[in-house]
Amino acid sequence: MTTFADLNLNVTNLSDNLIDKLVENAIKLGYNELGLSVDFEFPATVPRTKEQKKKDNKPQVIVPAPKSYKIPQKIANRLDTFSRKINIFSRINIKIKPSDINTYLHHLKSKEVLAFDIIALEPLDSQALLYLCNNNFNADIITIKSGIECGLTDKHLIRPLNNAVNSLSLHFELCYSPSISSSTERRDFIMAGRCLTFNTKSKGLLISSGASSSINLRGPYELLNLAKLFDITDQDSHQIVRRNSHQVLANSFCRKHTSSGMVYLNDSSDLIRLKTALLIYREKLNKEKV
Repeated sequence: MTTFADLNLNVTNLSDNLIDKLVENAIKLGYNELGLSVDFEFPATVPRTKEQKKKDNKPQVIVPAPKSYKIPQKIANRLDTFSRKINIFSRINIKIKPSDINTYLHHLKSKEVLAFDIIALEPLDSQALLYLCNNNFNADIITIKSGIECGLTDKHLIRPLNNAVNSLSLHFELCYSPSISSSTERRDFIMAGRCLTFNTKSKGLLISSGASSSINLRGPYELLNLAKLFDITDQDSHQIVRRNSHQVLANSFCRKHTSSGMVYLNDSSDLIRLKTALLIYREKLNKEKV
């Protein structure tokens, strides 16, 4: 039975004490996999003269390092009594503007970005969303902050959305924390959820909190009821809340730790085991041919 996960706890400008409170409350609500997210935005492009282009004075892009976090000892002791294991993942949330398409997107494949466990891209309009759905940048999640600005109701986005889910193994994420305090955000959240469930057949959608305060956190069973607002079945709501997040973690693990998603070697002894397994398989094939 798969556990629940919240892959978007925003800790961009939080102190260590506030991060501890946020993680502790998420654990109390029943989440076993947590993603600590750091927001990042490329610098604004400024028109340059011919002399500046000759000097090649491009603005420097400094990507923040992954957030290293260790669960406090008090919480760890409490978890040991219940034999409960908590996994913490680092995540970067990169905002993509239309002006970034021809200038900064090559940085998405840099070592600094690939060092994160989860890579999330947040398009700010429909042009950026369309470009991200048709190109592979080794990302795991596309975060939809506003369904209206991203143009999810447009019919020309149906095929790119399906292409992103089926061909690029991307998942679309909706964050519920802004919709708690605003009726406008609430309507936009429901509209975006209905559009994405209809266009992707509930395969590539997940719900996260996007919260930077424990007040905006909700339990996983509340999210199961929330997903029913998208006019879907109970099976599809479990797919969105429970299973899709684990699929994201599996894809990110393959991207970061395996060779083309095929082979993962933990230590040198695994190589010997792989060799013996291949020899046994070869002998079995030879026997079948005879």
